[in-house]
Amino acid sequence: MGKKIKKLMEDFEPCFREMFMEWLDDKEVQEKLFNLFEKKDSKENLQEIERLKAENRKYKDEIIRLENNLDYYKTESEKAVIRLTKEKEELYEELNAEKSKPKYDSKIAEAYAEYCELPQNIREKYSNMLGNGTVEEFLLKGTKYALELYERICMDWSRLDAQTLESMNKIFDCIFEQFCVINSGYRRLCVEVGEPFDMSLHTRTAESSPSGVVCEVILCGYEKNNGVKAKSLVKVG
Repeated sequence: MGKKIKKLMEDFEPCFREMFMEWLDDKEVQEKLFNLFEKKDSKENLQEIERLKAENRKYKDEIIRLENNLDYYKTESEKAVIRLTKEKEELYEELNAEKSKPKYDSKIAEAYAEYCELPQNIREKYSNMLGNGTVEEFLLKGTKYALELYERICMDWSRLDAQTLESMNKIFDCIFEQFCVINSGYRRLCVEVGEPFDMSLHTRTAESSPSGVVCEVILCGYEKNNGVKAKSLVKVG
């Protein structure tokens, strides 16, 4: 059976080849084949075109996204530059202000700290002579009104508690020292507990003995180079 089929195929092949070649020469067959392959190619081309269009849209969307990001980062960068420039200018201003501030030694700083620790009512009372704000105001007003400050302490001492009076003594010591730097010809008087009462050097408090020795120094006085004195205020016992 197999040999018969093989023989049949061998006989049929030349005929089929000849018939196929004839079909190829046929115009109608050629047109159908052409249309068939043209449709197939057109369909594939359309699919490829749609795929490329989709990719193109995707790339366009990505470009738009990147451009938006670029605009955003550009805007943020400009804002950051403006902010940092402003901060730099503020830092320069603070630095220059700090450089322009007068430098105070520890004694002045301690006196100002002592003043700031005083009760509010005391600071208000002396604010016209010592200020009530900054160390600069404290020093400038204090040196300007140093002599008036001495008189005020001498008047107020009996109404001040011991701690406040001690603080006012420290403050006046510092202020008067700075006053002497600006105003030459002044010196502070020295008074010690135990020395004899001397009316030419001392002013005794109301409750003091009329004579005796200094038992407490309320506030040391000062003297000008022309001999005029502001006597030291003392208690005599």
